[in-house]
Amino acid sequence: MENQNKNDIRNYKRWFAMSNQEIFDKLKTNPETGLSSELAKKKLLDEGENKLAEAKREPGWLIFLKTLADPLAIIMLIAGFLSIILPIILIGRIEHEQIPGIIVILVLY
Repeated sequence: MENQNKNDIRNYKRWFAMSNQEIFDKLKTNPETGLSSELAKKKLLDEGENKLAEAKREPGWLIFLKTLADPLAIIMLIAGFLSIILPIILIGRIEHEQIPGIIVILVLY
């Protein structure tokens, strides 16, 4: 019976819809005195600490690669590189008009 009650409490999804008294009754606790030391220790052993699991963080390099997969970023990178490379190939030197292309690439990344 106790194990079934524990599963009922864990699986109950509508705590927000219950009154305070209903919650106290379901958890078998007194709002004025709280849990007894013995019951608190028992709950700690049975249910564990009241902690959220830490979320796994994505590494920075993976976040960077995901931003490169954005279609607009790819188009902007290609346009930036072409605006720098084509005049160098065609004329043979960097000219004043290429600076916006360099700035686009620097701003994106």
